Amino acid sequence: MLATACGGPSNTHGEQGVSATEILLGGTFPKTGPLASYGALATGMNAYFKKVNADGGISGRKIRLISLDDAYDPSRAAANIRELVLQEKVFAVIDFGGAPVVARDYLQQAKVPQFGFAGLTALSDVATYPYTRSWWPDIGQESRVVARYLAERNAGGGKANIATITINNDAGHDYKRGIETYTSTGAASLGKTTTYEPTDTDVSSQVNTVRDEATDAMATLVTGAAEISMIKYVAQTRWTKPLFLYSGASSITSFLKPAGAAAKGVYSALWLKDPADPQWANDPGLRNYRSIIGTHGDGANPEDIIVANGYGFGEAFVAALKSAKELTPTALLAAWDTLPATSLDVLQPGITLKGDPKTGRPIRSFQIARFDGTSWTPQGKVVDAEPGAS
Repeated sequence: MLATACGGPSNTHGEQGVSATEILLGGTFPKTGPLASYGALATGMNAYFKKVNADGGISGRKIRLISLDDAYDPSRAAANIRELVLQEKVFAVIDFGGAPVVARDYLQQAKVPQFGFAGLTALSDVATYPYTRSWWPDIGQESRVVARYLAERNAGGGKANIATITINNDAGHDYKRGIETYTSTGAASLGKTTTYEPTDTDVSSQVNTVRDEATDAMATLVTGAAEISMIKYVAQTRWTKPLFLYSGASSITSFLKPAGAAAKGVYSALWLKDPADPQWANDPGLRNYRSIIGTHGDGANPEDIIVANGYGFGEAFVAALKSAKELTPTALLAAWDTLPATSLDVLQPGITLKGDPKTGRPIRSFQIARFDGTSWTPQGKVVDAEPGAS
């Protein structure tokens, strides 16, 4: 876990959002609307910031977060970001979902660092967008890890034929593309593929499209009510081969418990600990997390993995602030990209935070796990998405 004592850079050059006593951050999240549950990301990160402030802040400066609601509306998110930059004059912007992609051009021009809660592969293009970084792992990297696991699992039985069901948006396309990239090596084959619309709540027809005797596994990026119904329907069909869920939709509380007994046996590629998983009841990192959420979380549910996700970003961001040579946008981004291997309270065992200047993503490893009906059971060792990469 990270220490929260006062520390970090002491100098600045009159940067926007930085004063002798404060570091001002701006966030836009869906606190209302169809993805309102993700508003808890802001609550989790702010709880960690408050803990750091209580321990003296960053070289005596307190972190203050202005968090606005965009209701998962891209136009509102864009307006919020402009307000945060032009009126509130924040040092950095933190956003969710598709907003990081929509706002990249504006924030490059404004030279304001942007940190996104999003796995879209486009956000790994730090060469074109040097002010944009992402907290979440690249979706394409995750699906390649899944494909590699399935190929190795099927070794001796021929190439693993992997079918996909993905949401019809950039995230879903990135997930399928990651499978395609791996199967192009010849180690596995891409089976039948299909998509569903974000408004769909039932994907049973998509399951029927890809499920046949030739299919060795289903790799899916399905979320919300559609995922719960998919898990239940796949069990009804007496499917016995692997069903992989996207890591961002692996919550025990939100998805697996509502799916009931049908969820037993599903797989995912995890990087966060789920606080609702009983195996972490006495985990030191999550004990520290729960204590901080209880004190500074404004009533947030510590068993919510979305709260834990936001808290994890707070840990990572503070680590970058403390290691930055000075409080400037370029120094902050350089610190994020060069963070040494660091353990966080909420990361899976064996997975560490580590900067990567090529992609701007500090998480690139996953733990394949199978849900036993109560807990996620590891399947083998932690897997690096890019073996041999620095």
